[in-house]
Amino acid sequence: MELYYDPSNHSLYINGLELIPEIRRLNDLFDVIYDKEFYMRANKEMPLYYMYRGVVRDGDRGLCKSYGLRFDVTIIPPFMLGEEYVKTLGHCHSEVGKGITYPELYEVLQGRADFLLQRWVGDQSPSDLAKIKDVILLRASEGERILIPPNYGHITINPSGAALILANWVSSTSKSLYEPYKRMGGGAYFELAGGRFIPNARYECLPPLRLVRAYEAQIPQLPEARNIYEAFIRHPECLKFLNDPKFMETSLISRKEEGII
Repeated sequence: MELYYDPSNHSLYINGLELIPEIRRLNDLFDVIYDKEFYMRANKEMPLYYMYRGVVRDGDRGLCKSYGLRFDVTIIPPFMLGEEYVKTLGHCHSEVGKGITYPELYEVLQGRADFLLQRWVGDQSPSDLAKIKDVILLRASEGERILIPPNYGHITINPSGAALILANWVSSTSKSLYEPYKRMGGGAYFELAGGRFIPNARYECLPPLRLVRAYEAQIPQLPEARNIYEAFIRHPECLKFLNDPKFMETSLISRKEEGII
């Protein structure tokens, strides 16, 4: 599969065919933006990032369906939301088993990404949204792969001056749950210009934000391949864990860490 990104209009092509994205605009992120003054004076219809769902070659659709997986591409152009770096809305995943949510595998195709991961006490129960047990900033550069572990919500941040292009595999039955982030006014921390991190005051007694580099994060062994799409097409069994609830309680985040705050 050949993907081409046209930076002049943020379009994505697969084998020469232009794809139609779902676009997140500034007004979609009102609840989670740190700099409300910026929001009030900005164009609310401004596109912030582009999501392409189910990006596969026609000949691979049957294989993806049989394994219950979906391949997506997300493009996040460089932008500042006032003081804050551009970011996604943030979401949790639905449950694959009782008290266990789906994981998600990402690869940075271009640019740099900061993934802000957080795990709630009580695993996203509405009565516990203000209580967080763990917050991680997982940093990844071009060509690096990261796994969103079960029971973690996540936000993707583009902290650079270049477009960020991400690919991901996720279960086709997983649902993205945005409400916890909307209700809490965003993630546990905001990443502002200059690499500053500001705690979100709506959360109670936040744990320290810890930094993990992508190359330090533990993920299931993937076969040698140019990218995660090719890895699945050549060895589809390698991604069965994305639909396996028994996979859950394995610790997938390295204990190597650097304090940020």
